Amino acid sequence: MLVYSRDDIVGECIGGSPDLFTCGRFMLIKKKLKKLVRSIKSQSDFAFVDELLGEHPEAEIYLVGGLVRDYIIGRPELVDYDFVVRNVSAQKIREFLEPRGWVDLVGRDFGVYKFKPKDSQLTEAIDIALPRTDFSTGGGGYRDFAVQTDPKLPLAEDLSRRDFTINAMALDMRTGQLIDPFQGLVDVRKKIIKTVGQPKDRFREDYSRILRGVRFAAQLGFKVESATWQSICRLSKMLVATKMTGAGKVLIVPKETLAQEFTKSLKADPLQTIDLYDASGILRHVFPEIEDMKEVEQPPEFHAEGDVFAHTRLSLRLITTDVSLQLRLALLFHDVGKPPTQKTPEKDGVDRIRFDGHNDEGAELTRHICRRLRLSNRLTERVTWLVRNHMLFIAGDVEDMRSATIKKYFIDDVQLGDDLLELYRIDIEASDNPQQKEFLVRQREVVEYIAQVRAAFAEAEVKTFRHVISGQDVMKEFGLESGPDVGKYLVRADDFIFKYVVREKKEPSKTEVIKHLRENK
Repeated sequence: MLVYSRDDIVGECIGGSPDLFTCGRFMLIKKKLKKLVRSIKSQSDFAFVDELLGEHPEAEIYLVGGLVRDYIIGRPELVDYDFVVRNVSAQKIREFLEPRGWVDLVGRDFGVYKFKPKDSQLTEAIDIALPRTDFSTGGGGYRDFAVQTDPKLPLAEDLSRRDFTINAMALDMRTGQLIDPFQGLVDVRKKIIKTVGQPKDRFREDYSRILRGVRFAAQLGFKVESATWQSICRLSKMLVATKMTGAGKVLIVPKETLAQEFTKSLKADPLQTIDLYDASGILRHVFPEIEDMKEVEQPPEFHAEGDVFAHTRLSLRLITTDVSLQLRLALLFHDVGKPPTQKTPEKDGVDRIRFDGHNDEGAELTRHICRRLRLSNRLTERVTWLVRNHMLFIAGDVEDMRSATIKKYFIDDVQLGDDLLELYRIDIEASDNPQQKEFLVRQREVVEYIAQVRAAFAEAEVKTFRHVISGQDVMKEFGLESGPDVGKYLVRADDFIFKYVVREKKEPSKTEVIKHLRENK
């Protein structure tokens, strides 16, 4: 087992392996890791570390996995605290933890406790595990493992079951030493993603590791090591493979797992994610609708940038870091309806290449893809709405839109409205055509108009139109029975209220609304 000590550092200063960090870099990392240990122990949420070491002098506690990696890299968010405890039985660990907070055993055979100390401010529970070995049962799914825990198991054997070398490092919470049996520190320096052991073995144990490898490359900006990448490419088809179980045929990699890894990658780097999915073959197997965008020609007078896939890539490249997940998905799918709706002069006798109705077709395909990924109903509906309406401002002036539509999507739901405006801007900027500047000017005018409307509604403190005039008011004033005619009056009333608020910065009285309705039948 590789443990970086003072002798290692001195050896490096004299002239050690060129694959390792320089002496100065080693010293810096050693100081940083000791600082991390002190910092963790100083927090009340982690008082249990020294307390456990005090009650059980034989105990060894290690911080393992992604947090060690991220701290060395210098990533700002450190939230996933995973510990391995040696030389203490599971029962003794539980007896030690229970008086100190909430404890839950994850799976009877996993040997992992979820722990939240009393009065904890942590957003995620702490994982506290016994050393364990995983035995693949051959199914290729992340649940297809037999787990064996052993308090006496050498730490190196526990680390050997992990997916990538950069995740197989551990920090001794007693001494501050870094334990690195698979030279993950070297791979951090090289900025590469590399499996622990043979890539084909690691991926066949759990095919979702293919997605994790791509996700780490997108999140960290690392490259995938050659042998690891080759295995990813060869085995990407297994992400949609099935197996027989007692319940029938099921996917080896659950849709929820696929969606979780994909969305994490998309949040980290949308363009890198799609490029890696494309180059590895994942795109072809998992998102055939995106694959179908390739070589679908667009009218060069509007899209000189290339085919639909090229335009989508440009759209993803223009995404800023603070963009919501729903907008990232909408930008990926906004033109997914173009391949099935394409019409050309040669085949269809039209004047130019056209994609009539591609927004509606794309919305239905988007809904299908989101449901296939088992995304939440709310996220699915919002992404679908964005795709369906991404041509809204191209087709007409925002001032001519129904007032109820503007209020619903730009005032009542600010996030959705802002995302549509940003989708509009990015779609324009990703389209290489002579009218681009004109379209961008128009986009800014729309943004300014919406800002004016929002400011007016904020000043008037208007939340709903129904407290100004209701259906009951309309029936009473105009002698109507409940029915569609009442709704027509309310539509006209809403339009008047909307325009009044924008103009006067206050809401009208019921009397003013009724007067308008009487004078404009």
